[in-house]
Amino acid sequence: MKILKYFTVALLATCMLSCEDEKLEGTFINEDDQMNENAIFEAQVEDFHFVGVITKAETVQGITTISGKRFNGDEIIMTVHGTSEGTYSLVTQGEATFGINVAPEAFSTNTEGGLGIVDISLYDPNEGLISGTFSFIARRALLDGDGNPILDGNGNPMFDSVTVSEGKFVNLHLTTDGSSYEEFPVERQLKNITSAGVDNYSTEYFYNENGSLQLVYHEDELGLYETFIGYSGETIDTVFHHFNGIYTKKYDVYTGSGGLVNTKYSYEITPEEDTLAVERREYIYNSQQRVGEIRVFENDTIEDYFLRYHLSYGESANVNSYKKDWALSNDEDVIYEYTYDDKNHYYRTINPMVLFIQETPSVRNNPLTKQEYLYPFTQVENQWEYEIEYDEYDYPIQILEFLNGVLQNTITITYFE
Repeated sequence: MKILKYFTVALLATCMLSCEDEKLEGTFINEDDQMNENAIFEAQVEDFHFVGVITKAETVQGITTISGKRFNGDEIIMTVHGTSEGTYSLVTQGEATFGINVAPEAFSTNTEGGLGIVDISLYDPNEGLISGTFSFIARRALLDGDGNPILDGNGNPMFDSVTVSEGKFVNLHLTTDGSSYEEFPVERQLKNITSAGVDNYSTEYFYNENGSLQLVYHEDELGLYETFIGYSGETIDTVFHHFNGIYTKKYDVYTGSGGLVNTKYSYEITPEEDTLAVERREYIYNSQQRVGEIRVFENDTIEDYFLRYHLSYGESANVNSYKKDWALSNDEDVIYEYTYDDKNHYYRTINPMVLFIQETPSVRNNPLTKQEYLYPFTQVENQWEYEIEYDEYDYPIQILEFLNGVLQNTITITYFE
């Protein structure tokens, strides 16, 4: 089996902006149900005073998340790349969102035109406390009823914004896994992946002048698969696929600050008739703003999905469990479980939106094992194991793939110097 698969990712979220003017005082509740009478989380949001009565502060894998939520569901969430006292940009070193849900429906500083800072004055993992101040301007794209961006007279997307000022959090309960922020590793630009064995194929990668991925050529015994990536600015706009020179399918990609918003997948039913079908996929993000569920719909008009994917994550932000769940019957449901190394994945420096379209479960580290469970999931049906050789930058250069103890493929990976 190939270690490269194919699925797409998009995010569907809803949010409401509630602006009642109320000030609450008293005991604050942490999300781990710990009471803290000395905790404060408040800010001025436009013309009303925001008081978070449910608060949370945690550090996981070097990312610190600080949040406050009102009883009506309005929430301010800030994430920063750091585990110490200091001033952090909420654009280049993290993000702040405001709303009922996560970006893109929530307002975000990572949307075009957003800005903000958070100043962490106290970060004490021993006492489990964090304090600081913050302010930001967050924006969100205006969308029509179909989830597409609303454009102005010049064809540019339109935005709404919210200003949050005089924010402060004092003596919030802090939990941490003890990690520190990891700067991005040395970038290796992927050049070629070749597999020899049961699966014989070669995949080449070509880039634009700015380093973004432009073309992917994948050739196996059946023929040549070509992937063409189009951009709107720095954002992926459309991905076209051809097989042996004939157009077969495309993805229309709609993006927002939280990642992929919606992907419309158009594919050829029969090349002879030159007819197309449309498949829509929605992506639901979990509380860590990672894709937790993918819903697949037959077309733009049908509201009931026919297939779901469920993803769960380990401590290192890798997908450790991936379930394929059919809506009408469980007979073909399947679960894959993974373990990983602590090295750099060969896709790690490529635009993540391309990765979702090319389908790989995680791009932080490399799988060491993969187990397949068929319905009713009582035993392991198949197990893959990977023996990996790395270069001096901890990127894989050779992977031996075993299925149920038998060598299947030798995968060789090269990079541009």
